[in-house]
Amino acid sequence: MKTNDNIIQSLQHKQYDGVRYACIERLKTDPLDIQAWTFLGQAMVGLRRGRMAELCFRRALLFNPYAPWESDALRDAHAVSEGRDDTQVLKLLQVPHVPVSACVLTRDNENTIAECLAALQGAVDEIIVVDTGSRDNTVSIVQSFGISVHFFPWQDDFSKARNYALSLAHHDWIFSVDSDEILYPEDKVSVRTAAALFQESVALIFALQMNQNGGSLSPYPVPRLFSRQYFEWKRQIHEAPQVLASTGVQKPMGLSVRIRLMHSGYDPNQVNLPGKMERNIALLQRVIHEDASDFTSLYYHGRELSINHRYTEAIPHLMKAYQLGRGATDAPLLPLIGSQLAYCYTLTNHVDEALEVLRRVTMDCPEHPDAWFSYGALLLGAKRNTDEAGASILHAKKLAATYTGTLPFDHDIAKWKADQALRQL
Repeated sequence: MKTNDNIIQSLQHKQYDGVRYACIERLKTDPLDIQAWTFLGQAMVGLRRGRMAELCFRRALLFNPYAPWESDALRDAHAVSEGRDDTQVLKLLQVPHVPVSACVLTRDNENTIAECLAALQGAVDEIIVVDTGSRDNTVSIVQSFGISVHFFPWQDDFSKARNYALSLAHHDWIFSVDSDEILYPEDKVSVRTAAALFQESVALIFALQMNQNGGSLSPYPVPRLFSRQYFEWKRQIHEAPQVLASTGVQKPMGLSVRIRLMHSGYDPNQVNLPGKMERNIALLQRVIHEDASDFTSLYYHGRELSINHRYTEAIPHLMKAYQLGRGATDAPLLPLIGSQLAYCYTLTNHVDEALEVLRRVTMDCPEHPDAWFSYGALLLGAKRNTDEAGASILHAKKLAATYTGTLPFDHDIAKWKADQALRQL
């Protein structure tokens, strides 16, 4: 079987039929081989089969949603004629039909619920709506779609409401969507495709919540697609699917895919942000009071406080969260906790403490780019050890260009932030 280097050489020599054959053989063995799908798309461009090329590139993008080559690849596919179909490639692209239930929680979402439901039409096999006490026109809008509304009394616990929705679904695969999220039209087909490709796995699939960040959109991975045979929702607030103890699975597969959800949950024109933040803080305080060792809730509490510019209050919560997380067997949010703590230290003029935290995060979580960049940028801003600063920023740029994990990270590090910072050296 040809290696990547062999295939790259064949592409350079325009041996497109040979590349096509090699990639098809690889994909018969591993249909999730991102590189093989990408190479096959390039071969299809060379063979002037534009439609086949686009389908191959989009399958690769499904598993590699942050790919920097997306715009160039799709432009190349559209630049050639559609060409004839390739039956072998179409066969590889086929997946079995796996029915999916969308579960949507609502409460006073009359401004967003219609778009949310309209976007789900055709992407899933049924839509379950659970309302927790709307007083506006949300319920009547849902019913206008011919969708039944199930009522669940609000108990200050998002997981209870979400698990009630799971119990109503007729299908095992669940696509959980917030009522202020709108599925991208071009990603509709990806919902069932992802479920089909991972139906035999204990997989927690992360969609990309697209949030407005200044004049651009920032993707934030959120766990949205899973089988209820293996998962249920946990935590009262900032809830997440967790594997059922009865499965005996210690660590499920987690991966981000290209299923994008436009999010308006932090749009001041759509929601009462101060009210939402105060509600979150109150719920988190209650959770922490019941379990002071819950480092995930400690992190979210500190984050909510810092969003409200209460940095000094946030620091002890974030510090404790990081200490507890370091001692835990599974603490996927550790780099986010450390970066948030360093951010609060920086804004309260405790630069030495911020640098020490970031240095520790780069050692504890070396694969995540944000702490590396923040460490280098802070060294640079404080006029400390410019050689170390430059090395850290360069390393962050490399990590950000190739990161495929399920944690959010700053995409602009690879796009422009690292280069801008390095120009200061």
